[in-house]
Parts: sequence; structure tokens; C-alpha cells
Amino acid sequence: VVAATARGMFRVTPAGCAREPLSGAADDITLVATAPGDGLLAGCGADGTLRLSLEGANAGASRMPLRGMEPTAAAFVAGAPALLAVAGRNGGTMLLDPATARILASLPPCDDAVLALAVRNDAQRLARGARDGRLELWNAVTGAREAVLQERGQPITAVTFSSDGATLASADATGGLVLWNTADGARAATLADRGSVFTALRFASGGDTLVCGTAGGGVKRWDIRRSGEAVQLGSHDASVTALALHESAEETVLASAGRDGTVRLWNLRAEQPAAVLRAPDRRVTSVAFDSTGQTVVAGCEDGSVRLWDRASARRLGELRPGVGAIRAIAIAEKASMNAAAGVSG
Repeated sequence: VVAATARGMFRVTPAGCAREPLSGAADDITLVATAPGDGLLAGCGADGTLRLSLEGANAGASRMPLRGMEPTAAAFVAGAPALLAVAGRNGGTMLLDPATARILASLPPCDDAVLALAVRNDAQRLARGARDGRLELWNAVTGAREAVLQERGQPITAVTFSSDGATLASADATGGLVLWNTADGARAATLADRGSVFTALRFASGGDTLVCGTAGGGVKRWDIRRSGEAVQLGSHDASVTALALHESAEETVLASAGRDGTVRLWNLRAEQPAAVLRAPDRRVTSVAFDSTGQTVVAGCEDGSVRLWDRASARRLGELRPGVGAIRAIAIAEKASMNAAAGVSG
């Protein structure tokens, strides 16, 4: 487990055993991400620096200024090529090569803070949404802006690309949910669901299904081909904070994390609840599946990380990195230390 602390250190904890923190990381780390299989850590600090560290045989580190940026959003795509995008409260966005710590592009700033970022799976295109409602598409290779999808509006709360990159979904603070054609920047559809404010978005493979979590705790599913009203799968007793999907030929399983202290599992194809994993008296803020889909990992606001066996709903264990509230968590497919937890401040 890799986590970031308010003191500006990366902590590495394999199998629950404490190890020395990696030194020299950015102060007050607010965002952290890992590249699957590479042992590469990326941390964004509130002091306006980015820290990249390699763990293991290729251990090394680099530190670079983010020009006064207080990070508010980040997106990380590992692969060939890999791309790390970081956005800040000052409206700026930087694109970096995580392997070399080289700045690939510094995008012109928005007039307001960037609240949402998404990078297409092939690392060729980036979407960013700002507090003033501005929504843009950028070429992540050349650093050129390709389209302004929306000039002004309500704060953009979430963005996500479909797996093929042909569609972008965006949500705003009033419950607006729009599908955009990324080829020409045209508005493809508006999904109407009055009274919902969407806090998390996720496309299933193929781009025909969009899953949404709401501030009211609802978990909803849209069949994009049919449009119309959403199907409510069920609900949490408090706001949904994160969504994760495990997809295989046999099943599509959705996990939703909520501030009610639960991770709820759903059979997405049958549109039926599958199980409830409980973290009593805790607000669950992040969730992920391992590559097999059999282990569910969740981070909580009290700083704990919990693991469950999905089939039996049995709790496998709990880790306490000692880094404060967990804000994000991810599991690498081919790394021995395969969970990354990020904390705010």
C-alpha cells in the first residue's frame, strides 16, 4: 500500500508491515497516483510541487515546481504512452511524462479552478471542467485546445470518457448530465433526471452504459442507446463518493462507495443488488477492485483501508497507513505493492 502524508512523505506498507517513508516528497501532498507495474508514484503537493518516485530496483526520485499550483484534480493513464495530468485552483493544467518527470505541456489556465479532469485511455486527449462551468477538450500530445464544449455554466463536478474515447460525459452541480461527441464537440444527448446532483460517473465498456452516483445516495444506470429515464439500482443512506467496475465475459459488477459507511455491490446486467460490505461508523470515500474482481478495497475518511472477499462478503483485513482521511485508492494489475491511497492535506 502506497500512501501520502500531510508531512509530505510517501509511505510504503507491504502486507501491513511498516516501511520507511520515501524521502523528499512534496510537502502537504494532496493527490497521489501510481503507474501499474512500474512502481512509479506521483504526488502533488499543496506547496506547488510534483514529486515522482520509483520504488524498487529502479528507485529514484525527482521534484519539480508546479508554478504555485494548488492541485485540485489529477488524472493518470499508465501504458504506452503514459500521461499524468494535474490541475490546480489557479485554473492551470500541466501534462507530464511520469517516466521522465518532463513537462510535456502547460495548458493556458481557465478563469476559475479546475474541478474535474479525465484522460482518454490512449493518452491522446484530455477533458477538463472548471468551477465556472467551462468544459474543454485538449490534444494531450500537442497541447493544443481542440474544442470548447461549454463556455459558462454551473460548476463541472465530474467528467469521464467512454472506453473508446468517442463520448465524454459531464455532470454539473445542479444535476445536469450531458453526453458529448468528442469527434466534433457536439452535444449528443442530455440525460434528464430532475433533483439529482451527480457526484461520480463511470462508463461500462462499449460506452452504452453510464453509471452515476448522486449526492442523495442514489446509484443509477442509463442505457445510452435508449436514453430516456435512468434506472435506479438502489441507494445509500448518504452521498455516493466513488464508483468502480469489474467487467468480464461472465459478469459486470459495480461497486459504489458511500458516506453511510458501506460499499454496495450491484449485478449491473441484472440490475440487482449483490451484497453490502459494511464499515460501521465510517464514511467510505473511495473504492476499487483488484484485477480478478474478487477483492474489494475501500478507503475511509478515518484513514483506514479495508479489504473484503467479494464472493463471501467476508472482511479480509484492515490497514491503517496513518496518513489521515483517504481520498482515492487504486490497485495496480502487476505490482507487488498494488494499492495506492491518497489523502487530502
